[in-house]
Amino acid sequence: METGRGLLARLPSLSFAPLSSDIELRRFTEAQKSKGRAAPSQMDDGSPRNISDPALPTSDSDSDQNAPNGPVPAAGPAEDRQYTYVIGSDPVHHVRRDLSPFQMFMIALNATLGIGLYWRSGQILELGGTVAVLVSFILITLLAWAVMQCISEMLGRWPVPGALSVFVSNFVDYELGIAVGIMYWLTYSVSFAALIATAAGEIRFWIRNEPFDVIIVYIVIPLILIMLTCLPVKYYGWIEVVFGILKISFLFTIIIAMIVLDWSNTNDWDTDASSTRGPAFLTAIATAIFAFVGIEIVAACALEAKPPASNTVANGGVNSGTTAQATVMSFKTRFSVVYFSLIVGVAYTVSGLLTTFSVRRDACGLPRLSWLDPNEWLKHCSGQTDDLITSSAFVLAAQIHRSPALASVFNFFLVFTALSAALTNLYVASRALYGLATQLRRSEAKFLAIISFFGETNERGVPVRSVVLSALAFIWIPFLQLQGYNQTSGSEQATTTLASAGISSFIDILSELGSVGVVIVWACECIAFLSYRHYLKKHDDYLRQNDPNYVDRKDHKKYPYRSHFQPFVGGLAFAGCLFILIVLDSASLYNGFHVEPFLSQFLAIFIFAALWAFLKVYRRRKLRRNYFDVDLSAQGFHATLNRLSSLANQ
Repeated sequence: METGRGLLARLPSLSFAPLSSDIELRRFTEAQKSKGRAAPSQMDDGSPRNISDPALPTSDSDSDQNAPNGPVPAAGPAEDRQYTYVIGSDPVHHVRRDLSPFQMFMIALNATLGIGLYWRSGQILELGGTVAVLVSFILITLLAWAVMQCISEMLGRWPVPGALSVFVSNFVDYELGIAVGIMYWLTYSVSFAALIATAAGEIRFWIRNEPFDVIIVYIVIPLILIMLTCLPVKYYGWIEVVFGILKISFLFTIIIAMIVLDWSNTNDWDTDASSTRGPAFLTAIATAIFAFVGIEIVAACALEAKPPASNTVANGGVNSGTTAQATVMSFKTRFSVVYFSLIVGVAYTVSGLLTTFSVRRDACGLPRLSWLDPNEWLKHCSGQTDDLITSSAFVLAAQIHRSPALASVFNFFLVFTALSAALTNLYVASRALYGLATQLRRSEAKFLAIISFFGETNERGVPVRSVVLSALAFIWIPFLQLQGYNQTSGSEQATTTLASAGISSFIDILSELGSVGVVIVWACECIAFLSYRHYLKKHDDYLRQNDPNYVDRKDHKKYPYRSHFQPFVGGLAFAGCLFILIVLDSASLYNGFHVEPFLSQFLAIFIFAALWAFLKVYRRRKLRRNYFDVDLSAQGFHATLNRLSSLANQ
């Protein structure tokens, strides 16, 4: 059996724990005072300490002569022990870092170019008309770009495992970082099940058979997706590449087909959703958010990305313990992180706008808000009742132009897109859970210890436990569609609704967790970046005297990507996220209170707030005055930067 020391040496890229800054600063200070002296393994009261990552070396000689023989105990108070983890003494396998930048780009592409491309554009058209389609996608594209500007600079400097959670834990609040990690996993785990349910509804375009839905769609297909996700990541990455190329081909096919078809236009809006244009327009913008879920996945993939080239930036040729370890991000990775949101925005805007040329805003087959009464909007819609068979605007356009073969092809694109996006969502959910679990290993808190159970992998470096839990946690959602399953035997006209109205509403509410949950994560990342930049500027004099490598953001060797117009862009991104969560998400209530839109837009916020409060109370047993306890003093902030640099270069 391999020793803990050997395992740690072989897998350095995963030996990290997002400890509180004050703990790390204490440990770092002690390491400099006692060079070469082993830290005691017990606290003063005789209780054992928890083990964390090795202390940072203070010089080149220290690195060679006084390298720690094993993990160095963290010098922290007992209450913080439950948030450290032991990794050095456990013969545990870890994920393989085999994803190339191109594979990471395709993973993000497959997650983002999902059913939002086919379904949300039609719903936005129905809600606000042609202008709403154009404005909604452009505004959300700009918001997504601004958010990624914040994430990109931090990720370029520190491509650490569990980056989205780690950044918040280090620059804002430790418990908030854990809540972000849990919310991020919840978002993609629910989305996996919701996409299976969506695929089941679209498959009914051809096959309306309950046994087929149960056996093939609800059981066989999820099992296939689970098996694909359990492949070694170097093979899984190529599956994503193939699926991504197919999706791009489908997108170009749709754009060309929409240009060829005739078009018409209208300037109406949905009077059932809102009595005035304003709320309907705001609701349309909020609806567009779902289409951009996934633009941040490049950060989540850092856990299994191939280690980038790194160089040690020294002061006068001397490598000191406080010298920044600058991680160089390749051009391909930088392109994926920085410009991916703009590429997606162009694709959505062009395809959505072309749809408006072929489909009327009041077409009966367009998807509508599920809480609206069909008996009301059916009075005002145009087109044949057969148009109700599909919820995709592209399929509807083909049907309107009497092209059943093209409609079938478009529907195949939709089913394939939903299932491939489900595969990617399962991958992201499993890696988010794995990354969070490794942070909570050996926790004294029972529920956190349960989470840490999923922080292990098999011999091929695949976190199978995390994959299985992420797949099965909400796999019961599609089965709810079977309630109210109506089909007249031998009839050509079968009902187009799988489930009853109540079940459909419940599924829609859970599905909205995906878009709202991601906006919450975006907002937290913006706060983390603004905090980082604020204290970087505040402690500029201290850092210039002790470690100038962190100060010069214009040096590409130290900062592979420097975001522009900061902190203005970061502030606008955070304000935009709040505007969506508070104003846009409540726009659907302006025409009267409805339970479903209220829960759809605010359930994720309630869950996140409750989770954060619970972690605060559970960890500390009582709330302190200083809720945000991350040490952001000059020395504490410097220690935080060193810690992140150490993680990025392991």
